[in-house]
Amino acid sequence: MKYKLILMLAVSALFIANDAAAALTEAKACDTCDYSEALRIAKLYYERPNCEVRNLNNGKPEFGVTTYLCNTTSKEVIVANALQRVAFKFIITTEQQTQYSKAVKVKAIDTTLNSAEAAALDDFYEIDSEFRRAVNEAGTVATNSTVTVHAGNWGDDSTRSALASSDESCANHPSFYLTSIDASRSIKKEMHAQIATRLGKSSWNEFITDTQVKVSGIHIGKNSAGISLSLSHDKVGVYATRSYGNSSNKLVFKVGYHGQSITNGARDLNLTFTLDRGASLVDGIEIGTFMSGINVTLTDTLVSNCLIENLESIEGATTQMSSPGGGGGIGGIVTGPGGGTLIRGGGCTREINYTTCSTSGGVTTCTNSSVRTSC
Repeated sequence: MKYKLILMLAVSALFIANDAAAALTEAKACDTCDYSEALRIAKLYYERPNCEVRNLNNGKPEFGVTTYLCNTTSKEVIVANALQRVAFKFIITTEQQTQYSKAVKVKAIDTTLNSAEAAALDDFYEIDSEFRRAVNEAGTVATNSTVTVHAGNWGDDSTRSALASSDESCANHPSFYLTSIDASRSIKKEMHAQIATRLGKSSWNEFITDTQVKVSGIHIGKNSAGISLSLSHDKVGVYATRSYGNSSNKLVFKVGYHGQSITNGARDLNLTFTLDRGASLVDGIEIGTFMSGINVTLTDTLVSNCLIENLESIEGATTQMSSPGGGGGIGGIVTGPGGGTLIRGGGCTREINYTTCSTSGGVTTCTNSSVRTSC
C-alpha cells in the first residue's frame, strides 16, 4: 500500500508538472546567439497548421486538382543567451502559400517580454552562471594512480622497466569505467560530489542515476507563468575531468543540468554527465575505441595490465591465447592481474572479447567489441 501511494503521488506530480509546463512560454537557450541567429532558431519552432485536404483522386492527391485548406498559426518563442544575459522574443506565424500545397510561409515579429518571463530569465541567468562557476571551480578530480604497463614483446627491456611501476588497484584506472554500468555510475557520482560542494545542496539534488527518465531543459516560473526552456542549442560546453595520474589516462565529461525552479523560490535541479569518448583517454587511446564495436589490434602498442584486467572482468568476457605455432604457449614471464612484473610474449597474442553497455534516458544499449594485445 505504501508503494502504491508513493506511485500515485509521483504520477500526480508528473501531471501537475506537465500542466504547469504547458502554460509556460516556450524558450530556447543559445549561448552564442545574436539577434539574427536567435531569429533563425525561433522560426524553426513554428506551430504546424492543420490542413483539410480536398479533391483527392481515389484517395490520393493529384497535382493541380487536390487542394488544401490550412489554418494560420501563431505562437510565442523566446531565445535567450545566458552568457550575454540577453533575450529575444518573437511571435512566430505561419501562412499558407498556395491552395495546392501545404507549404507555409513562416514570419517572425519582435515582441516584448512580460514580467513573469523577465523574472524567469533572470533566474535562468543566475542558475546558468552558478552552474558554470561551480564546474570550473571543481576543476579536475585527480586520482593518484600509476599502473603496470603491459608491453608484450614491444620495445626493449629498458623501456619496459622504466614504464612498469606500482600495484595500484585497477579501479583507479580509466578503463574501470568500461567494466559495468554500476562502475560508470560510481565515477559520475564522485564527479557530482566534487561539483555539488560548490553549488550548495539547498538548490541542487543529489546524484540522479542514468536509468531515470530523461528530462530535457528547465522549467522556471511561478503560478504557471514563466518559461519552459530547452538547452539543446547551447554550444559552449562545460566539462569536468577525472585524471588518473597523467594526461594519457583521463575521463572527460560534458556536464549539464535540468529541472524546475520557482521564481524567487525553491529549486529542483539535477546535474547530468555525458562521457566525451574522444577526449577521454585510456593508456593514451580514446576510450571510444573500446566501445565502438570494432576489433582493435594493439599488439605493437604499450598498454597497461589494468586495461587488460578490467576488460577481462566485464561480465561474459572471454580471453583466447594464441601463438604463431598454434600451440597457445606463452613466452617469457607471466604475472597475475595487476602485478608489478611485465608480461612478455614470444609472439603470443591475447584476444579479449567483451560487451560494454551504457544507459541514457532510461535506455540501455550494448556493444560487442574485441581487443588483441601481446601476451
